[in-house]
Amino acid sequence: MDIAQLQVDDEWLADHLDELIELYAGRVIAVHQGVIIAVGDSEAEVYRQLRERGIDHMPLVFRVPRLEDIHSILIASHAYHVSL
Repeated sequence: MDIAQLQVDDEWLADHLDELIELYAGRVIAVHQGVIIAVGDSEAEVYRQLRERGIDHMPLVFRVPRLEDIHSILIASHAYHVSL
């Protein structure tokens, strides 16, 4: 796995998270060099698609959060910090 490429893809993901949530909330995507190369309902489905297409590099595979997931995380994080 190319760590430098993974970092680039991670930065791309952070920069595009809003639009990814709008388009793919709750789904799993594979990203390589700023391009979504597979979309599925599970990690297994995405990896199957990658194998079937003969993609031999390891893209960033990520489950796109739903808005309610982010909301729950923010509330839990806030509660944790308040209790400190």
